[in-house]
Amino acid sequence: MEKTYKPVPDVEALRYKGTPEKPDIKIFVSHRIDLDSETIDNPLYIPVLCGAVYDERENVTMLGDDTGDNISEKRMSYCELTVQYWAWKNVKADYYGLCHYRRYLSFSDKKYKGTTELHEQVQEKLISAKTMHKFGLDDEVAMRKNIASVDAIIPHMWDTKAFVGPKGVSKTVYKMWKSHEGVLIGKDALDKTLSIIQELYPYIYEAAETYISSNYVCGFNTFVMKKEMFFELCDFEFGVLAELEKRLDTSYYGKELTRTFGFIGETLVGI
Repeated sequence: MEKTYKPVPDVEALRYKGTPEKPDIKIFVSHRIDLDSETIDNPLYIPVLCGAVYDERENVTMLGDDTGDNISEKRMSYCELTVQYWAWKNVKADYYGLCHYRRYLSFSDKKYKGTTELHEQVQEKLISAKTMHKFGLDDEVAMRKNIASVDAIIPHMWDTKAFVGPKGVSKTVYKMWKSHEGVLIGKDALDKTLSIIQELYPYIYEAAETYISSNYVCGFNTFVMKKEMFFELCDFEFGVLAELEKRLDTSYYGKELTRTFGFIGETLVGI
């Protein structure tokens, strides 16, 4: 059955407002359909329901990832990447960002326990108004100045040696993810991903090898970047994941393993 596409809503938040002096910055926040969560009173953040195609509630006002060109139905496997895909295909901006209802990049220049530097990740079960202010998430002016001064912002990378997985301490990104085979990602998912990159994106393969053999991880699919970089990332990321879907046997996957593609997406952003 051919997929039908609902039109993207013509709302103020999605309209392009960029000028040479003031670039259009849109940071898309992935929200769950089965959990109420706070939104931030800052026009740079655009809350979007992830997997909105499955939302059976009435009178929902938050934007969903199920309009225009979308992969909303892949929410259980692609996680927040369905929101990223929707933004890529349907919304115009100069800078695109992605974060989650409980995971944001800090824009405070102060150091706090657990979030030590600018652009460290703010991770809480539920983001409160106090947290928003503490980490500068409600300061549009400061955020604009910070973002527009660079090409891309990614979270501080963390050392895999600080992580103890199912098979002990992981010395490299590759070993960290391999230790999760059968727990978080499907068997051979990472190896098949690297094979796909080597075959289809050979100009990126050297970077892939460098990243996975290092001991620093860029995780959790949070970033802000210029349009050109964002589009390059999406072409690469969704191209690899589409091919990976063809090569992985997911028939035995349970709930956690189904999210393999979302987890592999983290590795692709790191690369």
